[in-house]
Amino acid sequence: WRLVLHSRLRSPPSSAASSQRSLSGPVCSDSPPSPGALLSHIHTHEMTLIRERFASSRLLEAGYAVLDDCIPAEPAAAIAAALSRLRGSGQLRKHRFGFKPPDSAAPRILTKPHIFEAELEDAPVQAAAPDLVSALGQLELPQAAACSFPELQLDPDGVTVKLQCNEGHGGCFPLHFDNAGPPSRRRLSILCYFNEEWREGDGGELELSPWLGQRVVLPPAHRRVVLFLSDRVLHRVLPSAARRFCLTIWCDGAGSNEADDLRIRIPPGASAGSVVAGMGPAQRILSRAV
Repeated sequence: WRLVLHSRLRSPPSSAASSQRSLSGPVCSDSPPSPGALLSHIHTHEMTLIRERFASSRLLEAGYAVLDDCIPAEPAAAIAAALSRLRGSGQLRKHRFGFKPPDSAAPRILTKPHIFEAELEDAPVQAAAPDLVSALGQLELPQAAACSFPELQLDPDGVTVKLQCNEGHGGCFPLHFDNAGPPSRRRLSILCYFNEEWREGDGGELELSPWLGQRVVLPPAHRRVVLFLSDRVLHRVLPSAARRFCLTIWCDGAGSNEADDLRIRIPPGASAGSVVAGMGPAQRILSRAV
């Protein structure tokens, strides 16, 4: 995945050497890679539409964006089938997380019930689901984000893809930030849902808590993509009563967890209210305090 993604975030080949790629940066033109390089079920106009929807979203103003029916139907079905196959074959492991004591003691590692996951680059996943790896590579969601949001200075080498199955039975995640502080460099979270049979009452909704705004509850609808700023948007997953598949793409970027992100500062001439009311670094500190 990293090799495929890295090559697709580079500039297109020059006419003098079509087999060589430039290292000058991401490809942000309206022209996707040549059709011969695409999967048969992902068409160039579908990839262009994804990029256009990313670019026209209000992510930077609101902190999040919701794009329904964003993943084309055929690759979405293939990805959903691959995720189900990985879960059935035991390739998704139990979710583990840690708490780090304030002293030098080792972190306390815990297992979250009913949540199973793996990273796309895990060798068993690569071997068992090459169709999944290929489909995600061809969709080029991190590239679309890098071209649509240059302000985030997303790093083409800093991409992590997590595959997840929530088996229901109350499986959930409490309120948290995807970027909790140093040494994390996450700037953007991209969530993709693959749940064609999800119905009202099944649970597992994503709840966003924008700073000083109304909470937003989003069902894990099939083919839905949710973008949000990893270090700015507090969120959680509500208890699920049914099986729920999703994948999360985390994109690292420059400027995350700078000195001013880790403390509240009031510039000369500014009011405390203006600092607190903004969607800047102060909100993450104050959200934790609340």
